[in-house]
Amino acid sequence: MDIGVIIPELRKYGGAEKLLIECLRRWQYEHDITVYAIAFNERLLCEHNITQIEKKTLTPYFTGQHSMLLNSILLPKIWEKEIGRHEIYHTHLWPMHLLNLHPMVWYPHEPLRVINDLKYEQPVATTATETSRNIHTYPKTAYDVVDIKAYAAYQSVITAFDKIGKPDKIIANSKYTAGYLNKVYGVENVGVVYPGINKEDFFYQPPDENIILSVNQLWPHKRVNLLIEAMQYVENAQLYIVGKGPEEKNLKKQAKELGLSDRVFFMGSVTNEELAILYARALCLAFASVREPFGIVVLEAMAAGKPVIAVNEGGYCEAVDSSCAFLVDAMPQAFAEKINFLIENKDMATKMGLAGMEKLDNFTWQNTADGIMKEIKDTYDSKTIKQTQNNDKKLLVGIEYYVWYGKGFGAAHWNDDRQNGVVTQKPLLGYYSSDSGEIIRRHLIMLEEAGIDYLSVNIHISESGLEIYQYNVVERILDIIEEENYNIKLCLQICPFTTSAAKITHGIEKLLTAFSMRDGYQYYRGKPLVYLFWTGSLDGDYELINKLKHLFKKATVVASSLRLYDKTDESNKTFELFDGWSLFSPLELALDPKKRDTIIKDTYQQYETGNEQIKIFTCSPGYDDRALEDPGREKNRLRYVSRENGDLFKKMLQMALKCEPVPDMIKISTFNEYHENTHVEPTVADGDIYMKLLNKYISKLKRK
Repeated sequence: MDIGVIIPELRKYGGAEKLLIECLRRWQYEHDITVYAIAFNERLLCEHNITQIEKKTLTPYFTGQHSMLLNSILLPKIWEKEIGRHEIYHTHLWPMHLLNLHPMVWYPHEPLRVINDLKYEQPVATTATETSRNIHTYPKTAYDVVDIKAYAAYQSVITAFDKIGKPDKIIANSKYTAGYLNKVYGVENVGVVYPGINKEDFFYQPPDENIILSVNQLWPHKRVNLLIEAMQYVENAQLYIVGKGPEEKNLKKQAKELGLSDRVFFMGSVTNEELAILYARALCLAFASVREPFGIVVLEAMAAGKPVIAVNEGGYCEAVDSSCAFLVDAMPQAFAEKINFLIENKDMATKMGLAGMEKLDNFTWQNTADGIMKEIKDTYDSKTIKQTQNNDKKLLVGIEYYVWYGKGFGAAHWNDDRQNGVVTQKPLLGYYSSDSGEIIRRHLIMLEEAGIDYLSVNIHISESGLEIYQYNVVERILDIIEEENYNIKLCLQICPFTTSAAKITHGIEKLLTAFSMRDGYQYYRGKPLVYLFWTGSLDGDYELINKLKHLFKKATVVASSLRLYDKTDESNKTFELFDGWSLFSPLELALDPKKRDTIIKDTYQQYETGNEQIKIFTCSPGYDDRALEDPGREKNRLRYVSRENGDLFKKMLQMALKCEPVPDMIKISTFNEYHENTHVEPTVADGDIYMKLLNKYISKLKRK
């Protein structure tokens, strides 16, 4: 499976990062994984033998004024454009649920607590001044400084945007967190996959020292201050504090003022090996964090055979019981009482520690990796089945759609160029601009009412590269389809008008990355449907076609061809690139009108073409490019096929109705190509006769 994994940053070794790293260690050999983050700790990845993933760097955090707001709302949308196309996305932490990438499985670890349960837990004395407030958002290691006048507005805006994200599946790290997420987001089917532990990373040593261990990042809600205060009531013991954070200075000051500097030691950041030694030497772990979503440090203590003294709240309560832990009120004396008990009863400390070790069989990193991967696979399968059910109908009808028009007569493709831009008919909607939202809506409504299932949108790759205007219009059409819940879908018809392999492959990769995984995109047989306009000029180009096969390996790719499929030698021309074969316009194959029907029927009978043998019948209303003063067209043998006031189109639709076997797809060529007069869009000259024919015959075709 091709998985895009996204996390804000992967450079420190907190609980969220630890979980992802342990999963990556196990997934990297079975799946194609690309990890996206603003920064990577290469040493950390190397230590864990993570060598088989691809890493891509995202735009870093904004800094300066309003940076918190920008990082919460704008930055995810920037990241969205930087992230490549994958079969499924697995995201970690807040605000990755705001990425509009699907299907997505989000493991938040916790919601943005500063706007929820920790909203009023920021100690004013250390995080506020007369003009500003300090706010912490994980995984950042420093406060965001927010102007006091903007503080409430920030919280309101971020709270509103927080509800916009729509991941396909949410996984919590505990039942406690699942309930919390349900309360915040109103999502009931939250999965639960617990973090794990590598028991072999720790070793047991009987408790013969009175070392109380605290392992935290030093933020106010970790309440390390409570543990320091508890040491006033404990004699002959030391508190070792592992971790860094902005509260370190305040905590050191507190220890000094309480006269505990000789018994409270700040260890800073330590290596995994050093941490294992500290656990082995410790009498117990003390943990006072406010409603910790899970708390991997509790599992670490259990793996080292050490009892736990922790506040009676949070996800870790689901992993312990009275045999291995004391769960107490968040009061210094309550911690001190249990610490003194263990100092005086080392045998009980030993018994509780060994009991904790016995409870870890269900908390392994392998279980965690397997559990999350199951949720990922189930979500992918569910999404794929849904797309297949929605899109693999008995008969699909698509229509070619052009997005190159500018606004007004004389603008792009409205008589702007005698060689390529001449039009001889005027749409009823006037000389519209393809990027007009109102025009797009009217077209979508018109085509849905006619029974069209998808637009096959022509987008060109020329000598100058991908046509950006057309790209932007495709994006707008998809936005409207998705936001306004149209039933009609969109697929790409990619038209390479260059022999530059670099430009072609770059353009196709950009298009597939941007559009093929979106909800409004047309799927066929479980994969994104893509048409590739094929003139025959690239026949036999093995190197380029091999690159195209790689790009299209997760798509259903169909030729929209100007030539017939060569049953005797196609494998030496297109090297099994195509899953299906369709004709751009079958009218151009028949020079003699008397033989046209026979040729078209015979052509359809060669339906066993392409890797998937998709049966496609193309209908066209006529053809006339005689007004184009294009030297390249002068040698064409056929430049005009009469529309016959709609009779030709009617004949082709009737022919489609009589096709045996029944086609998998009917393709209409085209909706709005006016230079060659293959359009069926209502015009001043013809009215809506072609749309009425479509409506009538599509309903008959689908009933058949």
